Amino acid sequence: MEEKTQKTGGRYRYGDRRTWEIVSDAALSFDRPVTVREIEELVLAEIPHFAPKNFLPDLSATSVNSRSRGNFLKGAPRRTDAGSEYDRLFRIGEGRGVRYLAYDPEKHGVWELYDGGGKVLSVRQIKTADDLALERARHAFETNGQFSPADMSDERKRVLAAMVLREGQPAFRAGLIRAYGGRCAITGCPVVDLLDAAHIARFSGPKSNVMPNGLLLRTDIHKLFDLHLICVNPGTLKLQVSDTLLESEYARLAGQSIRLPCDAMDAPSLLALREHRQDCAWALADDAEAGSNTKVPGDR
Repeated sequence: MEEKTQKTGGRYRYGDRRTWEIVSDAALSFDRPVTVREIEELVLAEIPHFAPKNFLPDLSATSVNSRSRGNFLKGAPRRTDAGSEYDRLFRIGEGRGVRYLAYDPEKHGVWELYDGGGKVLSVRQIKTADDLALERARHAFETNGQFSPADMSDERKRVLAAMVLREGQPAFRAGLIRAYGGRCAITGCPVVDLLDAAHIARFSGPKSNVMPNGLLLRTDIHKLFDLHLICVNPGTLKLQVSDTLLESEYARLAGQSIRLPCDAMDAPSLLALREHRQDCAWALADDAEAGSNTKVPGDR
């Protein structure tokens, strides 16, 4: 790689750009995977006296996944998410079929130059593109509780969304099964395979998977709870049922007290129950009609 000033009329041998900049700029100008031959022809058309010996070293030095990169880039170990000016290209293929294109961490992941015990630094991938996408998905859920429409634009991202939703769920469900003695908090159903970990307040990422924000519910009851057709009055801890269910078997749940965990630390949050109930317009309408006071006593 050419770094030193070699000739007047410019900072470097061929003007104001170092050889690795000239070579990588040529590769990037194609806006597609490009061969070494194509890069050479473009550079030599502009700089006929450009030294052929520079092409392969400069391509290796600026390609984040080139196994020989450590032979041409000296210095301390570093990652490609550290903002180095050398992290410009990505190499695909081998031998005569090798091509170079613009390095994009969203497609190619994060790579690292590391000390593998040899004379030069070695190269390895430390994060795939899916790893990065999953990190963004987690962050979106943890900060907003949802993905933006742009984040959900393709099947891959929908799969990542599902993965995030599942993270922490097994432990959350196991904790609720333990807290409620393996019985539905509303029906008392003891068939564990039919019991779900229901979030009381809206799911907003892994931080939502805590006992006070959960109820162990039979699958059908969980669905009614999520659809806001049933709710728990936080002042009385008794069930309220929407009028749409009054002609169904679920009408008998109205006025029934929910079962509570033995450990008060696992008991449902009254504030979370109130948040869920706020989305049940029919329950609020009943309050207005009855002049009911549903203020929540001091929550934990």
